[in-house]
Amino acid sequence: MIDNAPEARPQYGLSKADIVYHVLVEGGVTRFMAVFSSQAAERIGPVRSARPYFIRHAQDWDAIYVHSGGSATALKVLQQNPTRISGLNEFANGPFFWRSSAPAPHDLFTTSALLKNAAEKRALSLVLSTLPSWGFSTGSDPDASSAMSASIPFSLPRMSVTYHYNSITNSYDRTQGTSAQYDNLDGKRISPANVLLVFKRSAAIADPQKLGLIDFTDNGAGELVLCTNGKKIDGRWSRSADGPTVYSDANGRTLLLSPGQTFIEILPTEFKESIIMQE
Repeated sequence: MIDNAPEARPQYGLSKADIVYHVLVEGGVTRFMAVFSSQAAERIGPVRSARPYFIRHAQDWDAIYVHSGGSATALKVLQQNPTRISGLNEFANGPFFWRSSAPAPHDLFTTSALLKNAAEKRALSLVLSTLPSWGFSTGSDPDASSAMSASIPFSLPRMSVTYHYNSITNSYDRTQGTSAQYDNLDGKRISPANVLLVFKRSAAIADPQKLGLIDFTDNGAGELVLCTNGKKIDGRWSRSADGPTVYSDANGRTLLLSPGQTFIEILPTEFKESIIMQE
C-alpha cells in the first residue's frame, strides 16, 4: 500500500511495479497498491494502511499484501482469511521497514529485498498458486477509436489524474493535479503502457470512528475502458467470490493488453460521466 497524499509525493518504487491500482479512500484522497513481480525496488513507499477492497485486488494476484495497520474491517478480513491472503503488517514486522525524516504518516518505507526476507522469515509462499489469465498483444486494434488522453476529475483537484498518450514511448504519461508524475527512486516518468478505467459501485460503510470510510462492490460485473496503443477499447469486468477479476472486451473475449506496466483506476460508477476522453 502506497500513500498518495500530496505530502507523500513523489513516491518511491511505482515505476518498478508491474501493476498499480489507484483507488479512492476516505476524504476524497486516493491511494496506490503496487504489485511487484518482474523488478525489485530499492525503496518503496511511503507505506500506508489497509482497506478491504485493496485486499480483494491483492487476492487476484495471490500476492503478499504489505501494509501498515488498517481500517477495522480490513484487519478483520486479514485475520479471518489467512489461507486466502497473506498479510505483512508493519506493526508486527517493524525490522523490515524504516522511517525517514519526513513528517508522519508519510515517512514509512521498505524495499523489495526486505519484504522478501520478511516473507521467508514468516514462511509465506513466494510462489504463485493462481494467476489471472491476462492476454497480451503487440498489435493495435484497427477498429478501436483513438484515445490520446483521459482525464479523471476527483473532488480534490490535487487528486485529479490525466493520462496523455506519448507516441514515442507508446505509453501514457501520468499527471496528478497539475504536476507530471515521476518516481523519486530513479526519476523515471510514470507512463504505463495500459490504463484500465474500471467502474464499480461504491458506498459509505459502518464507521464508528467517523473517518468517512467507503467500500466498493468488487464481486459481480461492470463496465471498463482500456486505453492502450493510443486506442480506446470498451469492455466488461467480472468477478466471483472464488476467483480473480476477469477483463473482457465488448464481445466477451479476453482483453488484450500491450506488454508493459498497467495502471488500474478503480472508479465509482458515477465517475464515468465526468471522465474526459480526447481522440
